[in-house]
Amino acid sequence: MIEKSSKLPDQIAPRLKATTISTILNKAVRAKRLLEMASDNYNIVYAFSDLDPYLFTAKKIGVVNFERWLELVRTNQLVSRLDGKRLYKAFKDEAKRKRIEKLNKIYNT
Repeated sequence: MIEKSSKLPDQIAPRLKATTISTILNKAVRAKRLLEMASDNYNIVYAFSDLDPYLFTAKKIGVVNFERWLELVRTNQLVSRLDGKRLYKAFKDEAKRKRIEKLNKIYNT
């Protein structure tokens, strides 16, 4: 019990859980999409005073609302939840297509 609750020595790196890695990757994908929309102009980050990494988690803003927010940033018009769902489905379909394309390149060469 003492060993379990004590702090790890400096020489031992903390273990990352699968959920932590998944959360980091999901945040990265969302941040990348925002930057791609802004043509990799990091000033988009400074345009929002309350923009922090937590915004890019599914807990803070769901996938549909994230799509709606991206569309609001891109066009300055808020789309409906139904349109947000459609945008999310289109994004997922495109991501799936790209993944399959990459895998086919790897295994068919």
